[in-house]
Amino acid sequence: MVTLPVTFACKNGQPASRRAGWRPVFLTLALMTIPLVGASAQPATDPDWPCAQRLVPELSAATLWQGPELPTTPPPADDATTDLAERLIDRSLPMDKATELVNETVSGTAAAERRAKMEGLFLAVIDVANRQRSGMIEGIRNFGRRQHALADRINNESRQIRDLEAQGTDAASDDLPGLREQHLWDLRIFDERQHTVRLACDEPVQVEQRSFALGRVIASTLKEQGQ
Repeated sequence: MVTLPVTFACKNGQPASRRAGWRPVFLTLALMTIPLVGASAQPATDPDWPCAQRLVPELSAATLWQGPELPTTPPPADDATTDLAERLIDRSLPMDKATELVNETVSGTAAAERRAKMEGLFLAVIDVANRQRSGMIEGIRNFGRRQHALADRINNESRQIRDLEAQGTDAASDDLPGLREQHLWDLRIFDERQHTVRLACDEPVQVEQRSFALGRVIASTLKEQGQ
């Protein structure tokens, strides 16, 4: 956790004027820099990752699958399988409807082909999920980089305000109101973004949870079919 010191003078949340008696108010704002543990057992850090949730760059089919051992070199998914996987991973589709679609897919399939069909569907789900999560994760990292840049600017403004207050000259006093106002504005934007990113940080986790649930449905379907 990095502590971001900021200094400004204010009254009732508004920038201070040059009236006598105004005193600097000191705040401490926490800039979120979370130590992460990735999918491997080794700890890793990513300075651009602003989420409390651990960073899992890519989902592993083997860790989410609850059925028979997956093939080492599965055949590429056909268009129909990929289309179905995209429908299943869509979180707006209720899980009971997703279960119906899986059952419809395996219905009428010969026993010899059933396992390969279901395993192929699950692998297609993981592929679609990883593509979705990749875009989400990169967007979150970009957000983290912007927040770090804004934090640097806030820190710089804080130093400038302290320096001008220490000077106590008329020229310094003329510059202070505008700098304080910008400082307050940047702090407000930083804080609002921190609240927003919490929703974005949950998106990759939800996709992972959806993938796990679909894996359970597909594996259960195989078991019910005697595979």
